[in-house]
Amino acid sequence: MARLLLTYRGQNNRINTVAWSPNGRFLASGSGVWGERGQGSVHVFHSRLGRGEVIYRRHASGVKSLAWSPDGERIASASYDRTVQVWEANTGEYRFTYRGHHYEVYAAAWSPDGRRIASGDYAGNAHIWDARSGHYLTESSARFDEIHALAWSPTGEHLAIGGARQPETRPSYGRLDVWDVSANEQHTLLANDAAPIHTLAWSPDGTRLAAPGDYGDIHIIEAATGAILLSYRKHRDLVQALAWSPDGAPALGGGTLIASSSSDGIVHLWDATTGDPLTTWLAHPKGIWALDWSPDGRLLAVATADHLVQVWQIAEESGAGSD
Repeated sequence: MARLLLTYRGQNNRINTVAWSPNGRFLASGSGVWGERGQGSVHVFHSRLGRGEVIYRRHASGVKSLAWSPDGERIASASYDRTVQVWEANTGEYRFTYRGHHYEVYAAAWSPDGRRIASGDYAGNAHIWDARSGHYLTESSARFDEIHALAWSPTGEHLAIGGARQPETRPSYGRLDVWDVSANEQHTLLANDAAPIHTLAWSPDGTRLAAPGDYGDIHIIEAATGAILLSYRKHRDLVQALAWSPDGAPALGGGTLIASSSSDGIVHLWDATTGDPLTTWLAHPKGIWALDWSPDGRLLAVATADHLVQVWQIAEESGAGSD
């Protein structure tokens, strides 16, 4: 069901994040680790040819997260250097830096209307700021101890926040909140005992969220109520990456898929409506750090633990089993 089309080998450090351009022609990948000054970079390359187009090197430390503007013209890159930088995707030309965070920035998300960027840091602060000027607009009042993942709902009305909270009476646990930005109301939908929530995704219609639970579980959660609709329990370790396919994914004949992976390097594809597994394959034995679907739902980008980005084609036919 999955066939490797392309491997991009242009980066020489750990790849933390990968994202498709809105038109599906390019991929951007961010690399580098905490504490290594000057090692952060973003590569923009052709998704079919594997040809490097732009390398952005202005960050003073590793790049942890990145987001394309909805029109595909700009990229926002979040870094351990405590900044988010906005720059031209086609040329790498620098535009401005958001400096509102005082700790390492782990997550960035561009709103669907293109007007705002959300960013979250290691100290649990989630900010929203103007995407054209970098001016601070607002921030979440419900504090986390760490924020690792952010995602706007398809309408741009809500922001999902994944991270960790560490009460004095219990070990660190993962937490998922949804913030109604206009009403400035925030509700916790999920808390687990295993680890911080490093990844999350909205359904294409904005009614559900996917997020890791305890020890390899992934929950599908009703966004309005927090009810767990189903749980996928096939992973053998903590889930590090997941991505919800666009509506009308060809491999499900018009339905939607979730791709997910843990530190074992195995990618799972499963039906987001029923929880039924479709296929699994070993993408890389050293592990996977990030996943992202192409806008048409036919290709999956995989960032591996040894500096590679793979592009996998997902076949048209569905069916359970492993390739």
